[in-house]
This record gives sequence, C-alpha cells and structure tokens, in this order.
Amino acid sequence: MKRIAVMAAMGVALAGCGGNDVTTADADTDNDGAVSIDEAVQVAEASGMQPQAGKYRASTKVAGVDTDVEYCITPEEAEAGFEGMMKEGQQGDCSYEKFELAGNDLDAVMVCKMDGGSMRMEMDGTVSPTSSDLDMKMSGNMAGMNVDMTVKSKHERIGDCDE
Repeated sequence: MKRIAVMAAMGVALAGCGGNDVTTADADTDNDGAVSIDEAVQVAEASGMQPQAGKYRASTKVAGVDTDVEYCITPEEAEAGFEGMMKEGQQGDCSYEKFELAGNDLDAVMVCKMDGGSMRMEMDGTVSPTSSDLDMKMSGNMAGMNVDMTVKSKHERIGDCDE
C-alpha cells in the first residue's frame, strides 16, 4: 500500500504539469467511464512533460507519523517517461475514476483492485516537473482489514543523484 501511495503520487504529480487543462472525460479515450492507467499515461505523455532526473526527497505524514525518504530518478527512468513510473506503482488492477489537470492543479481518484481487497485514493494538490504537494485520502479493504487514512505528501527535487 505504501508503494502504491508513493509511486502513484509521484507519477501523477510529475505528470500533472503543463499548460493544457485535461478533464476525466478528455482522458477517457475509450469512453468506458473510467480512466485507465494507460489512458492517464497517454494524457501525461501528450502534455510533453517528462520527469527530470535527479535526487528527490519525499516527506509523508501518516496519522501523526512523519517520514522522509530520498530517492533518485535516473536519466534512464526519466527517459522512459511516466508510463513506467505509473505502472510501477501498481500492485493490482488500477484505473482512474477521475483525472483532471488544470495548469499545476491536480484532482484525481485512483482505484486499485488487488488480491484481498481494493483501495480508492483521492488526490488533490499542486504539481510541477520537480515537485508535488498532494493531499491524499485512501480508503478500502486490504487482506480483510478496512483502511482509512489521510496522507499529506510533498516531493521536491533536491539535486543530482549521487554517483
């Protein structure tokens, strides 16, 4: 679940920058009422934005627990674009109920079905090629346990990756 939250937030956050406003209806290219990961990736790629390689810090607050993690997006991962990042965060069958980008504002809802349950994650906040500031609400059932949590996640590029 942590991997879904971190990777999905970063992937969507980095995808969310650009000058074109996109609504859920625009992103739902097959008109099935849901925005799949592939459809969201197409929207992100069409924006012409690409993640910037470098060292990042992720700060996450979960139920009063603060966590800081540093990670790197390599030039190869940045070159692969958002598809790899978004799909890597999946631990099940995920699609977007809502995927709206308006400038740097993101409003999205991702639903993932996985072994033992499903999770729904609402994401709202601001994004850029080198940062994101998102409020997320996750709810669902995992391995027989009901889960409800609110997460504040902030990612910022802090420099180049260590050699």
